[in-house]
Amino acid sequence: MKSNNTMSFKFMGVLNMTPDSFSDGGELSQTQELRSRLKAWDEVGAAFVDLGAESTAPMNTAISAELEWNRLKPALALCSTKACVSIDTYKSEIITKASNQTSVALWNDISGQLDDELLQVLSNNPKLQSVYCHNLAPTRELSPKHMDYVSQQDIYQNVFTAFSKAHAWYSQHNLPQPYFDFCFGFSKTFDQNWQLLRALPKFITQFEASFGRQKWVLAVSRKSFFKQLSSEKVDLGVRQQTEYMQAYYLSWLHQNLPANTDVLVRLHDPALAHAVTRVGEFL
Repeated sequence: MKSNNTMSFKFMGVLNMTPDSFSDGGELSQTQELRSRLKAWDEVGAAFVDLGAESTAPMNTAISAELEWNRLKPALALCSTKACVSIDTYKSEIITKASNQTSVALWNDISGQLDDELLQVLSNNPKLQSVYCHNLAPTRELSPKHMDYVSQQDIYQNVFTAFSKAHAWYSQHNLPQPYFDFCFGFSKTFDQNWQLLRALPKFITQFEASFGRQKWVLAVSRKSFFKQLSSEKVDLGVRQQTEYMQAYYLSWLHQNLPANTDVLVRLHDPALAHAVTRVGEFL
């Protein structure tokens, strides 16, 4: 996507191997459905396909590593796509098993932990990139309970401090800097999510002025705080309304981010990635 700056979005395609994700639970339960989605993400040039086998929506119960792995294995077996594989998990044993089975490029670690487990996995897999998420749950095991840990501090400063600590931790251990994910919907109120969305260009400008150019993940696809803005008075389903909202926000963000910002947009719908890219070619 092009505009009056040189920033362009890359896309991460979501593949939820879960029966209980609130946005798309059970959609990819059959092999053919999974093949079709992988093909679609390949055709729109996704930089990553992000495989997740446990829903971390706060209304769901955490599952065992064994169950998560059994859900994940069929998708891993089919990942001959040109896109790089990302694993969405907070369990180090899952990313380790996945990395041993196939070529995994990214650990989308939603835990927000800077711990020995993260250090061991990254040290043992030097080519593995990682995502650091702003999740205020105090342990990996409590990651799905993130809404029990909402900051009462200024959310802008809270996230800035967390990312600064993460940057220092990765530097201390001589690890490549992670993708930074604001983790919208995690440990944040409705108002805090919107405060961050509005402040994103300012935040990125300020952070990169202090720490140099970074890699960012924008993950707002099908988030519940978008659903809260939907209306029953329009001739569209809730999902369609949230997709329109997300497309509008991406357009606004593209016009307001600094030039050369490295943004990886996490999406559920390949059609939206295609639309954003094609329209951007003409703007």
